[in-house]
Amino acid sequence: MHEILIKSDDIRTVQKIMALMENERRLAEEETEIKKGDVVKTSLSNNTIVLEVYETDVILFTGTQYVYAINFNMNKEKNKLEWRCAYYSEFLDEVVGLKDEYYVEARRK
Repeated sequence: MHEILIKSDDIRTVQKIMALMENERRLAEEETEIKKGDVVKTSLSNNTIVLEVYETDVILFTGTQYVYAINFNMNKEKNKLEWRCAYYSEFLDEVVGLKDEYYVEARRK
């Protein structure tokens, strides 16, 4: 077994880095405080309804179509909900089916 010597300055630096990372994590959680029933602005509509929230994904209704949005975040500068990619449909059951399929595939990997 090998001994590793760590200087006290190094420990303080690591503690500072860990505190900064925790703060960034908390801020990211606050930015994504979207909940079921919220009405948000998106690129599709100024009155988009949040139907469901799953960790990093949401199901939305724009008034004309349903959206399963993957990796969403709230852009505070534009005051709009944004996402990395999405599936769109006129039918809610299709969007829910795509969400279920997506989660099954993600678990296989």
